[in-house]
Amino acid sequence: KMEGDVIPLKTGKNKYSYEIGIDEKTSQYLINEMYKDCKVSTQELLISALMKTIAEEYGIERIKVMMESHGREEELLETKVNNTVGWFTTMYPVLMEYDKAKDVEENIKNIRIKMREVPSNGFGYLIENTNKCVQVSFNYLGDYKLNQTEGIKESKYKLPSLIDTRGKLPGDLQINGFSGENGLGIRIETYFEGGAETFAEKYEQNIKGITAELRKEGNEIY
Repeated sequence: KMEGDVIPLKTGKNKYSYEIGIDEKTSQYLINEMYKDCKVSTQELLISALMKTIAEEYGIERIKVMMESHGREEELLETKVNNTVGWFTTMYPVLMEYDKAKDVEENIKNIRIKMREVPSNGFGYLIENTNKCVQVSFNYLGDYKLNQTEGIKESKYKLPSLIDTRGKLPGDLQINGFSGENGLGIRIETYFEGGAETFAEKYEQNIKGITAELRKEGNEIY
């Protein structure tokens, strides 16, 4: 059984929503160049920045995060899905840790290892596990810019049009990330009383700050 801490904030019925955008230059590196330079994926960096923010804002260094993805990994499916549309949805909890006593690179390395140890990217977890009550949830929807070399223009969809804001959150704090033609966008939704405006601002700062650290010459994470 996974054990994790709980963010010590009261929750209410009101849902607060914040959207942050990452500038084009930073987004370009995050999505297209970072993995080549230091073998860190966009999702792994966003999770690392999230955990750093939770540690700094709420004093929590160890917490369960419900990871969500589209569930369309063809290597895990017996049926070809390239002619289908929509999400199959994979959800699975991961016990994340961020040690403030360690440097950013060491924490990213540990989070990357944790993520890559998940069997089959969490595929099939909900079949055998019906309890999915976790305080924090995270979903990186991926890059929705289509291949222009084949004459297809970039998708005009924005984050708000892809996710129904009326739905109930799976936990108290949800992070949704999306990369479109205007760069990387993040929506933060929470039931925490008073909202999480400071948290959203700090998360944006940490995404940009960690990205800047990884861009330094010789700063490789293997």
